[in-house]
Amino acid sequence: MHQPGLLPVADIFTESINNNGCYGVVKYTSGEQSVYVKQVFINRLGSGVKPELSADDIEFFRYLDSILRYCYVLVYVRNASTGDYDSAIFLDDYEAIQGISKEEAQQRLVDLHTVVGYLKTAMQ
Repeated sequence: MHQPGLLPVADIFTESINNNGCYGVVKYTSGEQSVYVKQVFINRLGSGVKPELSADDIEFFRYLDSILRYCYVLVYVRNASTGDYDSAIFLDDYEAIQGISKEEAQQRLVDLHTVVGYLKTAMQ
């Protein structure tokens, strides 16, 4: 589910993409460049991170790959102390489908401002 305001991206246009059974995807655009991001929320890392993706999500990833576009998966992680989703793990579509270990997830867990930097880099 897309929750507006989670990512502080004032200079990037966002558009929610909710069609063909694919939900929680946001298209981020800066100038002529754009990137699609599937947003997923988890409460804790557990033994690893493997977001729940539907067959429609995976088909959407394949479609974007076929037209040389990319869909990343942004996994928001709930902070046990504050209850906020104030950190995230940025995955490419393949990593999201396969999952990553808890150790890898802990190394890649970043604040939301860092995620904005990743988005801007992905759009260059």
